[in-house]
Amino acid sequence: MRFELTNRGMVEQVRNRGFAVTRDELEVGLAGVAAPVWGPVIGEELQAKTQVVAAVGVSGPTARLEDRLDQVGRLLIEQTEALSALLRHGTTTQGPERGTA
Repeated sequence: MRFELTNRGMVEQVRNRGFAVTRDELEVGLAGVAAPVWGPVIGEELQAKTQVVAAVGVSGPTARLEDRLDQVGRLLIEQTEALSALLRHGTTTQGPERGTA
């Protein structure tokens, strides 16, 4: 399933923050946070490019997560950056800095 963000302000906010947040959008009472996992572009000779190859997300009741969405997002970034580094093992590629993707 593929979702497209159509609101430019929302896209820029996600890029700058490094993770996406949803509150009561998919279902009332459900909140979630997701961060990208970056990996090398398969087939690139120089392997100088990266692309999003996966995402890691956490979801739960809005009442329990609402005040902690930024904290959970920062924790997810730490983990997805580590996972991205493992996927790039042996390459010189690196995911983009936040705000530049």
